[in-house]
Amino acid sequence: MLKESSFDSEGSEGISLRLSLRNWAATQRENFLGTERRPQFPWIISTLFFAVLSLALGITCVMISQRGNTYEKGFLTDFILGDETNTLQAPATKLIEMVEVQFGAALLFDDNGTLIREHMEGQTDWVGSPSPEIDALWDPLALDASGIYVDGEDADTVRGKTKWIDGYWITGLDVFHQIHCLNKLRKALYPDYYFDPDPPHVQLLHVEHCIDYLRQAILCSADMTEVHVLWFESAQRYAPDFKTVHTCRNIQPLIDWSLARSRRDNSGTEEEITPHHVPKGSGV
Repeated sequence: MLKESSFDSEGSEGISLRLSLRNWAATQRENFLGTERRPQFPWIISTLFFAVLSLALGITCVMISQRGNTYEKGFLTDFILGDETNTLQAPATKLIEMVEVQFGAALLFDDNGTLIREHMEGQTDWVGSPSPEIDALWDPLALDASGIYVDGEDADTVRGKTKWIDGYWITGLDVFHQIHCLNKLRKALYPDYYFDPDPPHVQLLHVEHCIDYLRQAILCSADMTEVHVLWFESAQRYAPDFKTVHTCRNIQPLIDWSLARSRRDNSGTEEEITPHHVPKGSGV
């Protein structure tokens, strides 16, 4: 009886173990099948989110590349303002058009071997002995177009960043500041003709500023037009050929655009945000 009882006990334990293993396997199988059937909503949502985000970033990159950062379409640092429906009220970058221009006023040797500054037919002389005619070429660009008045939507990119006066924000395109600097150097060649009321040390500071500013502007544009070297038989020497054709932005639409904003007939609509604009690093 003892052996039978022991046998029966061991048999019961074996049966229980087998039943436990079967129950465990069934549970695992049910869990596995349940996992397979359960919708993977978190993964689906996260996948869709990142797909939409990637698409939005791609579209943004395309829009930025179409908007600017090229010489032909305008750079992101270029002045953008105005209403595109009116030519003179259009954003400055919308007025960019590319033209090919042959540079004039080249230095070359004439038939006698004398170095001269060439005058091309139909070319306007911007340099030479001072005269009211030459000043009339420089002043609209160097003086009038260099400062413009903007308000309303035109002022969205400059509001609170520059000088305010009579309801307008005062700003301008840097090309005309560069022309102002070049005109300053031109006038410095003729101190007897052009009176400068500033003391000598201030005049020197102004000239040095203009020289270094134009240096930076020239290096910034980095014109890559080829300049060849030609043989001049009359002088028996080689010299650069400056009569080169350059690809340029047409400046006339930008002149018209700026001159249209260089005058104000009435008070503007802008309210003053700060009494004075303090440049960073001024210590004021």
